[in-house]
Amino acid sequence: MTTTDIILSIINLMTTGGGLAAILAIRQTLKKGNIEVKQADTQANTDLMKAFEDHILQPVLAECQELRKKNEELSRQLGLTNRKLDRLSRAVERIPECDYARQCPVSAELRRASGGNREHDSSH
Repeated sequence: MTTTDIILSIINLMTTGGGLAAILAIRQTLKKGNIEVKQADTQANTDLMKAFEDHILQPVLAECQELRKKNEELSRQLGLTNRKLDRLSRAVERIPECDYARQCPVSAELRRASGGNREHDSSH
């Protein structure tokens, strides 16, 4: 069958009442199919986004919130520790001003830890 025969067969089908109706029905079916495919794609995208939110996004957000709370607690504890260290540092810095500095075990330990012997240096 040649191309001309095929074209003539198509024209013949179109000119008869049933052929034209069949072509219009096929065209309508294709349009309906395209609409259904688009709706299925939209539904699939919606389902995918819901699954992403339920299984990935929400757990990550919950973990971020938990980490944020832990960070706030650690920051609070760090602030308390820093305040205590500041108080200790001020106290240690005042040791030389103390009347009992020579007999102070803390002062002696600090001198020993630093490797210096301030007791002999300050007496001369």
